Order: sequence, then C-alpha cells, then structure tokens
Amino acid sequence: MRGRTRTRRAVLGLEGFPWQDRVRSSGAGPARGISEFLLDREQVRRLMEMVLSLSSSKETVVLVRRTYATHLRAAFNAITTSGSIYTTTVTVGLVLGNRLGVATSEEISEAALRKVVKEAAENARSEWFGIPLSEEREPLPGPQQYLPISAFFESTMRATPEARADRMRRVLAAAQAKNLVAAAFLTTSAGIVAVANSAGLFAFHASTDAQISMTFRTKDGSGSGWAATSARNFEELDVEEAARIAAEKAIRSVNPRELPPGDYTVILEPDAFADMGPNVTALLAGRRGGGGGVFGPDLSLLPAERVEVGKRITNPLYTLRSDPTHPKLLGMPFSLVGGGFGGGFGGGGLGAGVALLQAGRPTRKLTWIEKGIVRNLILSPAQARRENREPTPVPTSLIIEGGEGTLEDLIRKTDRALLVTRFWYIRALNPILGTSTGLTRDGLFLVENGEITYPVKNFRFNESWRTVVENTEAMTAPYKRVREALYPAVRTRAFTFSSGSDAIE
Repeated sequence: MRGRTRTRRAVLGLEGFPWQDRVRSSGAGPARGISEFLLDREQVRRLMEMVLSLSSSKETVVLVRRTYATHLRAAFNAITTSGSIYTTTVTVGLVLGNRLGVATSEEISEAALRKVVKEAAENARSEWFGIPLSEEREPLPGPQQYLPISAFFESTMRATPEARADRMRRVLAAAQAKNLVAAAFLTTSAGIVAVANSAGLFAFHASTDAQISMTFRTKDGSGSGWAATSARNFEELDVEEAARIAAEKAIRSVNPRELPPGDYTVILEPDAFADMGPNVTALLAGRRGGGGGVFGPDLSLLPAERVEVGKRITNPLYTLRSDPTHPKLLGMPFSLVGGGFGGGFGGGGLGAGVALLQAGRPTRKLTWIEKGIVRNLILSPAQARRENREPTPVPTSLIIEGGEGTLEDLIRKTDRALLVTRFWYIRALNPILGTSTGLTRDGLFLVENGEITYPVKNFRFNESWRTVVENTEAMTAPYKRVREALYPAVRTRAFTFSSGSDAIE
C-alpha cells in the first residue's frame, strides 16, 4: 500500500506536497505560512486530480475552499479582542447508477481525502443519503473559459495585527476627537476556491477582502451613527471616511423629534436598500407566481404569470446587470451552483445536491433587466437546449443602476423625505407579498427643501420590497458594495412606517 501511495503521488507530482492543515511556523514569517496554507493554482490542481483518481465514478465533482480570516473588535474607544481562523472544506460529489452521493471533509490529508471519497460513494449507495437523479440529467460540464479577474491582493493577505490595529486606532481617534464613544469590528480574509470534475473541468479563484463597520454614540447615549466600508485591497479600506460619516450621523441624531406614523417618501441609503432583501434569482427563473417572484418571494397562492424576455417587469428606472470584473466587486469567474437559487442580489453559494454536478460554469457580464424590461432569464443547460438558446449563469456580482450623481445630489433634489441610514431586526411578515417589518437604526433624518433639517425618532416599518421598487422616483449612481452587489441610494414614495420606536439605535 505504501508503495502504491508513493507511486500515485509521484505520477501526480505530489511528492513533497504540504499535506498538513496547520500553518508552519518558520523564520520566513506569518505571511509565507498563510500563503502555504492557501495553496497555489497548481498545488490545488494536483490535489484535485488525486481526489478524482480515487473515485471509481465517471461523474465526480470536487470543490475545495481554503480561507484565512481575521477579526479585530473595539468597544468603548478601546481595542478589546482579536483573532484569526484557518478553514478548509473539501466537498466530493459522485454518481453511482442514478444516485448522487455527497460528502465533506475539513482536512486535506491523504487519509482524509480517501475517507471523503469513500463516504461520498457510500452515500450514493444509501437509500437515505443518496440523491435520486434523472436519467436525462445534464452531463458534467467540460473545460471552460473564464473571465480574467484579479481579486487577490497581497496587502490584504499580509495585513499584520499591527496594521489592522493601526486602522482601528484611526477610527477610535476620530470618535474621541468628537467626544464620542466608538464600537467597531474589522475583518480581513484571504482564500481560494476551486472546482474540478471528471469531465476535465478545472476552475480556480483566489480573492481577498477587508471590511469594517462602526457605531459612534454620544456619551449620554442620546445620539447614534453608523457606517461601514469594504475593499478587496486592504490599502484601499477608507476607515477615515467611514469614521467621518459615523461621527456626523451620531452628532446630528441628538435630540430627535417625534413624527406620526404613516406613509412617507424616504431616501434609502445603500445599506437600507440592500436590507430589504430582494430575491433576484426567483424573478429571473421565468415565472412570477407559481413559485417565482418579482424582487421578492411571490409564492404559489398568487396566479402564475410567465416572465418573458422583452416584457416590462418592474419600474423603468431600474437596470440590473452582472459584472464580475467591476473594480468595486471583483467577483467569482465561475459559479459553485449550476443554475440553482441564491437569496438576495448576491445569489450563489457553496454547491450542494444536484446543482453540485454543474459547478464551475462561467459567470459573465450580462444585463438582466434594462430600464424595467427583462433582457435575460436564468436558463439551465437543459432549458437552453430546449429553447435553442445559450445557458445563463446564476446572477452574481450584480449592479443596480438607473440614476446618476451622489447621495448629496439626491438630497438636494428632494423636497421632503426621511433619510434612512439602515434597518435592523428585519422579519418576514407575508412571504407571498414579500412584506417585511423592521426598525430604523443609527440615523433617521428629515430632509426638507434639499437639506437635512433635524433628526427623527426611530420607526417600525411594514413594507413590501415590490412596493419599494415600483414607487422609486429617483436614485444615485451605484456606489457602495453591500453583500457582493453594488447598490445606489434610492428615493421611493409611500413607504409605510407603522409605529414609532423608543430605541436610540
């Protein structure tokens, strides 16, 4: 057995492969250790070839993800905790007969890889864990061409604890300079994700990310402001601008006035707009009612209506497109699901079930909705073949556009509205109508005659995402990345606030 193992390693070029899962301590420093943990393209390719060679199935898919992530937390104007974590996920799906077996490992040792392949095969044979497949299922996708996307930045991977602490101290200093109390949370991550299958497909993507969110409060607790920002490149993480916004909102929110509940025109900043949670994949699947939805769940209790290319589906202000190459997004060049559904504008997710067999299909630049008109729908390979059309990927790296200018420009052009920083404690009320409820938080202000005039006490809202979209009057250019999509601020009328809230947040 040992001789066969060595032969297999030699054939696949795996002699000397770093099988251990922990980062080695060495004189080269932690950055080299992180790089060794993540593995490069060729190391991952060889690793996946070995896994595929262990499977007797001609329909085998392997997904590998490795991530190094850090966090740094501050409260009461002081850094309180920090930490880091290394994670590994290896998912194997293989078909025996007409059943799919899936198994997952958190290690890449040779023994662990052999075990996960064995477990996937056992699950495929199991009545309980085997997933039945159609005899007319789509074949595994073969080799693909992908968009060139460079989303990995050494500055983020190599951001030392001292560098992260320096960014956090800048935030705390900005709060102290305004006599405010700050809490903040900063994260960085560096990771790789890859897909390979027995039809010859291999896809690899490396990416980094840095994010920080912060809440500033007045010392008497009467005012609160919030801001967040993110960047793939740690050096571009603009903590000073975020701190300026949080401080300005905290100071402005002191002594809020009470307004009666009712329907108001509102300006939703990007985070508030994103918080409403539109379900774009349900819309673009091709039916509203009967299981699909239009910018939100729209289930089978409503009459089914086919959504067609060329048909107006929403407010003509809205254009919705995917662009994984956009410099503010730098998304995935391939999907980890093969046409399945993901929630929100982000879509996607780690492949599971039958969709795993189609993992690795390319993402691409694509316009879904143009000025309210449907231009493309999600088409699986099977649907595309039946309709003699090209298959389309799951919507990812989405950009919501239709306006121009900045938030300040939108405020200047507004006669009267409530400016909403963000929502929280959001819960679904009616999934059929896409209605939800939640509270405003960390800055609610009245805008009159193009200016912010005074702070307003928080409200509870009861509103449908569809109503928000249909009632949109104006929007800015998209300018902020929230959950892997690029959002504008929007002004929409008749937004329902059902009651007041005494919470300071």
